[in-house]
Amino acid sequence: IETGLFYAVAHPDRSFRSIKVWTSDCERMSKRVIMAAKEKGVYLEQNFSSQHHSKHYWKEFWSLVQEENKVIQGLDAHCINDIERYVQKTREVNT
Repeated sequence: IETGLFYAVAHPDRSFRSIKVWTSDCERMSKRVIMAAKEKGVYLEQNFSSQHHSKHYWKEFWSLVQEENKVIQGLDAHCINDIERYVQKTREVNT
């Protein structure tokens, strides 16, 4: 983030996927990433695909993101079929 070479950090909460329990260390590291992104104007990507995998999406991380942070939504869609499957799965969950 601090290099200024990137405009976004893809699914930053996924870096915690190997932990079992959210800790104060996780919160401290998250705050560093979130603050650096805010200061440099770098987007944080909230990845919807991660929400369907255990420990890839941490609500705890996203609760720390401030209104001033830039956030984009991602999907990890590598082809149109991925998008169609995600949309169908979302419809099933929401009905």
